[in-house]
Amino acid sequence: MPKQVVPPPIRRKLLALYDHFSQAVDKVAHEGNPKTTCTKGCAHCCHMMTAITMLEGAVLAENVMLRADWRDIALRARADALVLKEHWNDRVAYLKAYSPCPLLDQEKKECLLYNRRPSVCRFHFVVSDPELCGPQPNGSTDILALDLTYPEAQVFRFCITVTPDDADRDIIAPISLMLLHWLPALAKTEEDRTFLVGLSDGIMTAREFASRSLSEERLRSNTPEALEAIHKSFTKVFTEKPL
Repeated sequence: MPKQVVPPPIRRKLLALYDHFSQAVDKVAHEGNPKTTCTKGCAHCCHMMTAITMLEGAVLAENVMLRADWRDIALRARADALVLKEHWNDRVAYLKAYSPCPLLDQEKKECLLYNRRPSVCRFHFVVSDPELCGPQPNGSTDILALDLTYPEAQVFRFCITVTPDDADRDIIAPISLMLLHWLPALAKTEEDRTFLVGLSDGIMTAREFASRSLSEERLRSNTPEALEAIHKSFTKVFTEKPL
């Protein structure tokens, strides 16, 4: 039996929450006007700094350890963590470094854990030229994205509500740092655990990233008032007729 760190009922509820919003979001993204320009084979967003919750990181890590290539993924997570160490506070510089997510199959341009991808990945759709999502020479773009912050905020709210440890409740950090945080706890042998723990040497931890970058504005996004405002914006995407 593979090791697990997330109680099954909580894992099921998180996945159900993903599915609940994804069904509606996918319909708007692919059938709306304008339609999303995101297509299979475009992986620019897989090089962006994508911060996730502790719970989402744990679910990803559990699924990584079910794969035969988990060591390769862990090594790629460390490589990305070294880039994050240098550019943790500059998303433009990080994108220009074009460091791939450790879960990206760079040959196929596909996510290795697509069905378990976190909310920040699920609810990101653009309607502008997808090439604008890549690193731009002057660091500025005219990206047009669907406003899907409401489902992401609801997932965030659920995650912090069910996280038992107050110290971890508000931590969000990039996927690579989350994997390096959780993978040692899922190691099957002491040799595997030693290997995984060693990958964190000299890098920023998920907690360190959060303590440096988690702003008051991000925390306020989970208040009822903020969620209501985001919900109105989200509903508008579904109901407003195109001009």
